[in-house]
Order: sequence, then C-alpha cells, then structure tokens
Amino acid sequence: MSSSGKHRPAACRRCKDRHLRCDGGNPCKSCRQASSKCDRGAKNFKFRHEPIPKRRFHFSSDQKWVGLPRKGRLHYVHMNPDGRQESDDDDDDDDDTEASQPDAAGSNASPSPSSMIWRKGQKPHSLPASTSVNTSLDHHGEGLGQSHRDSRHYSISSFSAVAGSNEPSPQSASYYAQTSAYDRLSQPTDQPLNAFPTQRDHYRLGPLKGVPQTFSEASYTSDLQEACLIRYFVERLAHWFDATDRDRHFALTVPGRAMFCPVLRYALFTASAGHMRQALKCRNNANGTVIYDGIPLPGLSEDSAIRYHNICISYLIEISKDPNEDYNEDVLTAATILRFYEQLDAPSIGTDTEAYLKAVQFIVHTQNNDSFYAAQTIHGPTHDNNIHSSPAISLRHSACLIALRQEIWSAFLHQRPVRLPISPQNDYNAFPTTCDFIWANRILVWCADLLNFTFDSHTSTKYPTHASRLAKWTSLKAVETHWNTHKPLSYKPIYYAAPEPDKASYFPTIWLMNDSQVVAEQHVELARILLAVSNPGMQRLGAGAGALNRGLEAELRAITRRVIGLGLGNRAGPPALVTSAVGISICGEYFDDPGEREALVGFLVDLEFEYAWPTSGIVAALRSAWAA
Repeated sequence: MSSSGKHRPAACRRCKDRHLRCDGGNPCKSCRQASSKCDRGAKNFKFRHEPIPKRRFHFSSDQKWVGLPRKGRLHYVHMNPDGRQESDDDDDDDDDTEASQPDAAGSNASPSPSSMIWRKGQKPHSLPASTSVNTSLDHHGEGLGQSHRDSRHYSISSFSAVAGSNEPSPQSASYYAQTSAYDRLSQPTDQPLNAFPTQRDHYRLGPLKGVPQTFSEASYTSDLQEACLIRYFVERLAHWFDATDRDRHFALTVPGRAMFCPVLRYALFTASAGHMRQALKCRNNANGTVIYDGIPLPGLSEDSAIRYHNICISYLIEISKDPNEDYNEDVLTAATILRFYEQLDAPSIGTDTEAYLKAVQFIVHTQNNDSFYAAQTIHGPTHDNNIHSSPAISLRHSACLIALRQEIWSAFLHQRPVRLPISPQNDYNAFPTTCDFIWANRILVWCADLLNFTFDSHTSTKYPTHASRLAKWTSLKAVETHWNTHKPLSYKPIYYAAPEPDKASYFPTIWLMNDSQVVAEQHVELARILLAVSNPGMQRLGAGAGALNRGLEAELRAITRRVIGLGLGNRAGPPALVTSAVGISICGEYFDDPGEREALVGFLVDLEFEYAWPTSGIVAALRSAWAA
C-alpha cells in the first residue's frame, strides 16, 4: 500500500528488467514508446553464476593456433589441458588431421582471444558435458517462447573451454554465453522491425540485422558504456583506419551501420574496450577505472574486450555456418577492426598469430578478383549514396585498403611476401593526375609489389636469370625515381628542419598537410629499404663489398630517420607513428650511436604510453641486437 492507501499496480516485465518507472497501463507508456510488447506475466527465472576465478595461461612463442590445410580452408587448433592439439572433428576433411597432432610445447593452455578464426562451413565444436551452457540457454529459451528459439538458434562453440573442466575459462565464449547469453547473443522477438533501414530487409534477425538491447525511440541505446564505446571509436580510433580513405568510411559510415548490424557493432565494442584498457595498462594503471570524456566506466573491466570479442566471434561463426550467407562488407569490415584489436593484444615481434589477418585474406580471396590490388584500379568506386547501402561497394573497397596496410605492416615485421592478391600486371609507367588519397594507395600497391619481389620464395622461379631479376628490380626502382622528380606539388612539406645531433635532435622535422601524404611518403621510404636490400646488381662478396655494405647500413639509417621524422611531425595520425615503429624494427639494429639508440627507444616507449600500441617486443629485440 502506498501512503495514499491506493494499491500501486505491478510494473511490467520490461520496465522491471530495465529499472524503469512503469505507469501500470496496459500497455504502459514506456512499452508504447519503444513499440514493445507489454508483458505482465509470471517473472522469468534468472540464473546467476558464482564468480569464476580468473585463470592465467602461458604459451610458447611458436604455438600454432590456426591451421591452413592444403584445401585452403582455415580451421581452429584446439588445445586440451595437457597442451596437446585436438582435432576439429571434421570427418570429411582429411587435411585437418595434421592440426590434431600433439604439440611439443606441452603447456597448460587454452587459445587466446586473438587465436580464434572461422571459416565457411565449419562444424561447431561441442561443449564439454560438464558445462551448463546449453541448460542455461534452454531456460532462457523457455522464457522467450518457442517461436524465438526457432527463429534464432545459436550453437555456441567451445573455443577455449578446457575439456573435462567444470570451470570454463573467463576468456572463452562458453563462459560469456553462460553469464549473458540472453542479454547479448539473442535478439528479442519484440524488436521494432520498422526501425530498420529498408536495405536490411533481406536479412533475418541475427548477426547482420539487430538493434541494441536498449534501443528506443529516444536513442539507439540507453546503455551508457556502450554509447561511450561507439563514440570513442568515432573520435579516437576511426582515425587509425581512415588515413588513406578519401570518404572516411570508418568515421562516417561504419558507426551508423553498426547500430543495425550486431557483428559490426560488437567489433567496434571490442576495439574500443581493448584500446581503453590497454591505455590504462600502458600507464601502469591496469586495475584502474576507465574514464572517458569525464564519464567513469567502472563496468569496463579487463575482461570486457574479451567478452565483446567472444560475442562477435559467435556471430561470425553463425554467418560462416550459413551456406546461403555471403562474406559481405560488414563481415569484412568487422574482421579488419578485430585485426586492430589483435595487434593491440599481441607483442609487435614474434608472437602475432595474425589470425584475423588470415580471415581478411580468406574473405578477399573469396571475391575472386585478382585485379583488385592493381595500381591502375586502386582508386575504387564512387562513394555509396547511402551509409546503409547493400551491397556497400565503397565500404568494401575501404576495408580492403585497410587490410592492405595492415598486411604490409606484418609483412615487413615478419619479412615475408604479401598474402593478398596483388595484381601481377601492375603498370607504373603512367598515372593520371589525381588526389592525395589515390596516390597514397598506389604507393601501397607498389610497396606490396616490392615486398613480394624481395621475400617471395618463388621469385627465382618467376625470374630465373640474373638479367630478368635485374630487369624487374629496375622497373620497380623506376617508380621511386619518377616519384622523386614528379611527385604532386601537394606533397611538398609545409616545414622541414634537418636533424641536429649535437642538440640531441636526431630526426628531421617534416610537416605535411594530411594523413594520406604521410602514409605515402613513409611507404616510399620503406620501399627504399626494400630496393636497397634486394638490388640484384649489388656486390655481396669480394673486394669492395665491405665498403658497399657499410654504405648500405648508412643508407638504411638515413631512411629510418626520415620515417621517424614523418611520424613525429604528424602525431595527429597514429598510423604514421606505427609505421615509424615498423621502420625501427627493421633497421634499428644498424644504429651504433648511443644517443640515437636511446632516442629510438624513447620513441617506442612514448608510442606505447601515449597511443597504447605495444612496442615492448621491439625494444627488447633492439637491446638484444645492440648487446650482441
């Protein structure tokens, strides 16, 4: 009874769940505004799980997470508690047996979040019988009704649950399925269907169609943490992706699409949460509370990014299991965003599994377009008329360009060829005048071509004679020569100052006008490194070879200084600083001046502290090389 003596009507189920004031109407005002069903039936059972202690796992540097059989299909490499690899139970694929052999490492391990990959047609792995995931989901299903279970069915795969254990890892998808399968993985049947853009009408409710759980007429979400994650991506992270995109798809298109596309939305959540928490770690405050724009986010814990990531993985697996579903631009875009998270989550040298890079490569290869990464056509299509266009051709092009830049970084770090389909028919002799962004992307294609020439094990087969190799190298070298003499006027620096080592200023100051110019100039410098080390005409042995090698090392040091100067002079674009770190990782060992060495280390330490990009692996490798 209230103080007035009148009985207060019970709140409906939706208002109770969201802690909203319910006026007792049928339907109530809140449900009417949200176009939701107003249910006053019996209260749902809610299953609560006891806190599970966090488990720590350690992996050897050569641990294999993703297998690539001869049939060209990607598959998981699962680990049991003894550190042995387990089969993926794909009986119709004989090639997969290779991945099931015991691993010599023998450590107690379960795959890290960045080791999870998916492929089309993959069979789901069943959960250990001792886990209660299916029971939990079934009870949620009873609360939602039979029609909901029929229209939206999830098979939750046990990516990293330890076989035979009663305690799934907090880093596993199965753990998160137990704790929030209803709230996160399932889309309620009362979603306002008229809220979706018409371009998504051909999708069912699922990974590619769905609004946030707290969607209403007033806003996309009333979950403050999720709203902050979206805004953080737009303001802080989109810049990482849009450096060579004239239409800024990741700032202007991707967030809007994500509001209606769960797989894309959770990729954004993963990247933002991962970067926020990584930033605290880099400032020696790993257990602190994230504060964004003055708003404390106490719920954004260390495991939050992992949990968002596992939800995104579940969506990706559902897509891969559907024979009628395509790897569309939303999936490709999500994979490039998850690759960014993967790079944050792994050291910069030696242990990067490149799982999502392999996923992007796989998706790009399914397009069956060997001429996409061609210098003549890299300008791409016109901008999509609507951010919700389906298919979104220009968004797909943008995602592919980002994939190329991510792949080039990894190819340099691991000294291997590019694994994307770079056109073998690139003609660099004549290019029409164009904008800075297209120039930058042409240079990326040329740089990828040089990586293939330098590191491809089949180069000697493609160019069997010294004369043919020299001719190919000369044609690639001609691009640099032409750039030096005919680069667009817009690429002229606003300001330049030479290094002053006597004042502890070891790198030049180079200011350019926009990010695309910086990306272009830095990759020209990286390409110069490849040209210098792959020159078939360079004398390697005999009289005078020593002087030539010393001259080569001096040239590599000068190139690295310019790459760093371009990054430092344009700090507003974080990719420029990361590219500088790539240059240091390749050529840093050739620096012998103590002051310069400390300046290199200082640059890397600042990059990790200010931008949460992991560089400790590069620093350790450099100190080891310098001590040798």
